[in-house]
Amino acid sequence: MPILGATAENKPLLEESYRRILAAFEPHVGMTNYLFGSRPSLADFAWFGQLSEMATDPTPMRILREKAPCTDHWIRRLDDASGVDGEWYPRERALGGWVEALLRIAGELYLPFLVANAEAFARGLDRLEIEVWGLPYALTPFKYQVKCLQQLRGKFAALDARDCGALRPILERTGCWQPLSAT
Repeated sequence: MPILGATAENKPLLEESYRRILAAFEPHVGMTNYLFGSRPSLADFAWFGQLSEMATDPTPMRILREKAPCTDHWIRRLDDASGVDGEWYPRERALGGWVEALLRIAGELYLPFLVANAEAFARGLDRLEIEVWGLPYALTPFKYQVKCLQQLRGKFAALDARDCGALRPILERTGCWQPLSAT
């Protein structure tokens, strides 16, 4: 789908981001049933929605099974997780290494893309070009991603001081603080 950035030019970055996401998930889902406790969260279902597609498409499925067999198993287990009850992890455990690994990907890739997209859209550019991890990425700026950035910033701004204070160190370490706290 070239309109969404799935082009030969962007393939290296798309594949690298997929591998990094799997590397972030793999150690965590190999040790727990769900991301934030003994019951599924909205995050589990959101990631399931994305990763389940990858688990059925032949090329990403091969990468998933080869690089992240525990994540593959987690996806299949989550497919039938309705009605599961359980407890949430304490905040310290919930914000563990896998969250930091995913936030690092967001801070290096997704948030800079959203900011660059918003700037390109505001300037009326026909093409957005960025480089992440030494790999190029280019596409037409999208209004929807402008809305995504606004929503993320709005949700972040709505956090109470205690939650914001608890998140700030991890967001600063992963490069997410500045793009989220900008107005």
